[in-house]
Amino acid sequence: MKYRYINYRNFTFYLFTSQQNATNSITLISSSCTMQIVTQNTTFIKHFSRLLGGRTKHHGDTYVCNSCLNVFSSQTILDEHIPNCLRHNPQMVVYPDTTNDNECKLKFKDTQKQHPLRFYLVCDFESFLVPNTTDQTQSNTKTHIVDEHNVSGFCCHRVTDIPQFQVPPTLYRGPDVMSHFYDHIMTESGH
Repeated sequence: MKYRYINYRNFTFYLFTSQQNATNSITLISSSCTMQIVTQNTTFIKHFSRLLGGRTKHHGDTYVCNSCLNVFSSQTILDEHIPNCLRHNPQMVVYPDTTNDNECKLKFKDTQKQHPLRFYLVCDFESFLVPNTTDQTQSNTKTHIVDEHNVSGFCCHRVTDIPQFQVPPTLYRGPDVMSHFYDHIMTESGH
């Protein structure tokens, strides 16, 4: 019999499953609350897909792998998944605590692994859409260009923490924008 451990909202669940490929397999879930009052219940799960099927946007029948708890949209896909999944031990799932904002938000915490940059450029281009006038009926592609972006200007700002190299942003609007942009980038690289 295989089991996996799930921790969710101060409840601890132990999911016991007999062999995945057995014809008479059963699934039991044992729960205990880790708050002030400790209670323990064991429940027989008749339709595992009804318990976990709501985790997908699929509106039809769902099929759950008892080993990894992934939900699939067809029995065929589940049958193809099972031989690869049974090579591994059942997984342990730990959900974040919804009452703790620090656990529920994805944040970058490994600042010691960052490489600080002394200089970098922040650039933004402005453009407008122009209808495409080329004849695309002769092309064999399934996609057709409807509009093209014509660049009308750019803004480039050098960001640095060194005061003598801090300058206001460079803004250009007019003809031949890309040539002016490349010229500006080349002058920035000379500093």
